[in-house]
Amino acid sequence: MVGQLVWAKRLLESLLFMSLLIGFFPVGSWLLYPLESRYRPNPELQQVDGIIALSGALDPMRTELWNQVVVGDAAERNFTFMRLEESFQRLSWFIRVEQAV
Repeated sequence: MVGQLVWAKRLLESLLFMSLLIGFFPVGSWLLYPLESRYRPNPELQQVDGIIALSGALDPMRTELWNQVVVGDAAERNFTFMRLEESFQRLSWFIRVEQAV
């Protein structure tokens, strides 16, 4: 019983320490920095044959409720697709729209 209390106390202390560490310091930014610095945000596109966009930005339940198009958190996918479509007008375009309910 005493061993379990010591183990529980140490576990609680380590969880509290980790919570304070994550709460006060930008640990998420530190973890993402190597990945984000490895790839350029807007690389120069060379020899593009076509563009495939995965949508998922439409909110079908709210669209039906309000009887107008409602977009969710992934709306930037559609806007990026439209921007690329203007830049590369001679390409084949395909957009896949998924509606999850």
